[in-house]
Amino acid sequence: MSQRARIFALFLLVTLGAASQYAHAVNLTVNCDRHESLHKALRLLAKTNPQGPSTITVLGSCKGNFVIQSMDRLTLITRKGASITDRSNGSLAVLDIEDSHSVTVQGFTINGGAGVNCGSASVCYLTGNTIQGGGVGVRSGSRAFLESNVIQDGGRGATVEDGSQMFSSNDVFQGNAAQGIIVGAGAYFVASNSSFLNNGVGIQAVSSNLLLHGGT
Repeated sequence: MSQRARIFALFLLVTLGAASQYAHAVNLTVNCDRHESLHKALRLLAKTNPQGPSTITVLGSCKGNFVIQSMDRLTLITRKGASITDRSNGSLAVLDIEDSHSVTVQGFTINGGAGVNCGSASVCYLTGNTIQGGGVGVRSGSRAFLESNVIQDGGRGATVEDGSQMFSSNDVFQGNAAQGIIVGAGAYFVASNSSFLNNGVGIQAVSSNLLLHGGT
């Protein structure tokens, strides 16, 4: 481990120890351009503060495929337009959220892979992201709340299935080769002022619940 990585790990441990001692929210910053590890920050939070609240502010261009498992009240946010890019050659989600509640992802550019997956009865909030080359999957009884995202240039823009629910407001689903969104059997989709532009198919709903308010 490099000296920079050791210092970063020590900083995280000290921060988390202090937060645990005083029962305060944990706030971390990860700068991928300085070779700081988002993987490591997520693992430490999963061990020391899985119930949250926790916030990770991400800077720079990150690469990898990240699993958020059994964590609550977690926010991943960027103030300067950080990006997260797939390293699995398209086989994995860039962000895979499982069995977690109130996970917020805000302000990122997410490139490639299978995009963002919200599964195993999770509750996910996606706000102000650009998700391109992948998409959004909501599965296994999960709920996803989308606001002001652009989901583009993938296969499917979004998939809602297995009794899951998606609520979309002011989102743009565009340029996807297949469906802008597919709503599977038993799933539920509500859109308010969202747009479906230049996809292979705009919306496909199969034995599901679909409500559209405004939009294009």
